[in-house]
Amino acid sequence: MKLKALSKNKRYGYSSENSKCIRKSLVMTKCSECGKIAIVPLKVKDNKVIVHGNLVCLNCGNKLQTDNLSRGEGKCADCGSRIYFYAQGTQDFEIHCQQCSSPIDLMYNAGKQQFRSANLFGSRKRKHKK
Repeated sequence: MKLKALSKNKRYGYSSENSKCIRKSLVMTKCSECGKIAIVPLKVKDNKVIVHGNLVCLNCGNKLQTDNLSRGEGKCADCGSRIYFYAQGTQDFEIHCQQCSSPIDLMYNAGKQQFRSANLFGSRKRKHKK
């Protein structure tokens, strides 16, 4: 059996048009048919998924939407682990912590156009000018 060698572009995620590295990010999208949330590592550039082909729900086979992405950040209230991601749409949803399985509620902040977990709202300390 002969193995195919991967080119540098495929192996390291370089974009062919400008030779800049495009990192994979977690993308969360909810199936419009069955309601399951798919969490997939995909290449994202300028809040748009770079995908070749269709993404389908593993539960029902419906095509998944990857447009209208917003950045997000979540923190588990129990163990403190964090997750950084992109999510489709503006509807609030719940995921479970990968470390301890506790629920994490993710809410959309329309002002900042991003998702955050409830325990992160207002937690950023502002620097006071002296």
